[in-house]
Amino acid sequence: VGDLDGDGNLDLATSTSDGSIVILWGDGTGAFPATSALPLGSSGAVGALALADMNADRRLDLVVTCPSGFSIFLGRDARDWKRVDFFYSIAGETPSGLAVGDLSGDGTLDVVVTTLDAGSTPGAVASVFLGR
Repeated sequence: VGDLDGDGNLDLATSTSDGSIVILWGDGTGAFPATSALPLGSSGAVGALALADMNADRRLDLVVTCPSGFSIFLGRDARDWKRVDFFYSIAGETPSGLAVGDLSGDGTLDVVVTTLDAGSTPGAVASVFLGR
């Protein structure tokens, strides 16, 4: 939940099992009359998502996990998104959780992905990706 299009109203981002992210655009009355879908493509279904300003442009971005890693969708102008050209892969593991924060104290957001692995419990492994 966050103001994703800069209109002052809270919006909602959620995922679907078909590999899309759905954004429900709030109108300020508690209703969400418009929606948009962001396809994740061949990366598969979204496991978790987080909203954060990953590139310090004062716009919320979407960080999403999928079966083999995570991607970032940069919020540009109102209701316009750009999938970042890179995709972090976490080989051999299935992401099960996601958190974003400045772990290193350098003023840049970092991403933590917890994973499930065969024989492990959820969150048994945490991968930290330091922002630049």
